[in-house]
Amino acid sequence: MGVFSFLRPQKRKVQPVKEPETLARPYKTASLVLIDYKNVRTSRAGEYIGIRWNTLRALLEGLVQGSSKTIRYAYRRVDPGDTENQERARLIWKEHGYEFETYVKDIDSWIASDLWRLALDVTDDAEVRKFRIVLVSGDRDFARGIEHVLKRFRTTHEVEFIVCSWGDKLSPDLLRHADKFIDLRTVPNLRRAPSRSESLSAAD
Repeated sequence: MGVFSFLRPQKRKVQPVKEPETLARPYKTASLVLIDYKNVRTSRAGEYIGIRWNTLRALLEGLVQGSSKTIRYAYRRVDPGDTENQERARLIWKEHGYEFETYVKDIDSWIASDLWRLALDVTDDAEVRKFRIVLVSGDRDFARGIEHVLKRFRTTHEVEFIVCSWGDKLSPDLLRHADKFIDLRTVPNLRRAPSRSESLSAAD
């Protein structure tokens, strides 16, 4: 070794920088499902449509598959003379993870209000980066509310809006905001023969 060897630059072993554990965790996806009972139960001509609710629920669960958190609501108009069946319907929907809300009138404003409230709820988690909205309705009255929600949350989240409706009842204003549209007319085994005497319960 030469006299001045100690002056030579020594090789340093570089240790890899370990990223914070929080960065390694995958971001979460949250979903919101809203069902407008009246809209899906009536045709464009106002006629009653028989629905196999288990088929519809299975379709919706497929759309929100992989979500870390899903909030589900079904809205139905109050029938004062049918309280027993309404309570039965509530219990059935609850078994499938749905809040079953009854109303007298102005359901559009109610759902629009819930849309904002629930959107704020599911995105409150800092780890949620993707937010999915599934609306089962073709009513144009929801278009403006959806537009505002998408505009607000797309500044901070990846937002997907899916609308499920009978194709002949879907508002073009609502469709304009949709990332995906599912025409219920194309869903196998969804419709069944209606009966005027049957209850409007959620049972198949």
